[in-house]
Amino acid sequence: RMLRDQAIAGEYGMSLSTYEAGPHIVESSAIHSDRTTDGYAEKLMQVNRHPEMKEVYKMYSDIALEIGISKWVHFTDQSRPSIYGSFGLQEFTGEYHPLPPKYDAVLESIQNIAEGHTTINGCLNKHTLFGL
Repeated sequence: RMLRDQAIAGEYGMSLSTYEAGPHIVESSAIHSDRTTDGYAEKLMQVNRHPEMKEVYKMYSDIALEIGISKWVHFTDQSRPSIYGSFGLQEFTGEYHPLPPKYDAVLESIQNIAEGHTTINGCLNKHTLFGL
């Protein structure tokens, strides 16, 4: 979807920015009809907590960098998961051991940009990607 949206923005000579960015996994019936499958929401929450989610999140931010998204503003830094989704990078303040995977991925991306290992649109500017 990011690639499609970037192409549309390019047709109008504009750059693509995001607002309330960040993937999440949710049972669609919880959103559309307030109905859920017993135990399913908890399984989706576990997916968001799984250590491999760090790699998924890194891929997501790498794609944003690659296609030239001019500003990537994440939805929220912390939020308790619910049947409606797991939106936060972390579930609560002070969640450090181990770092939540999505939070860890974003911190690593910021660190790479700050150290010059990653560029944004050919220039080093950590403020543009993460809305800092």
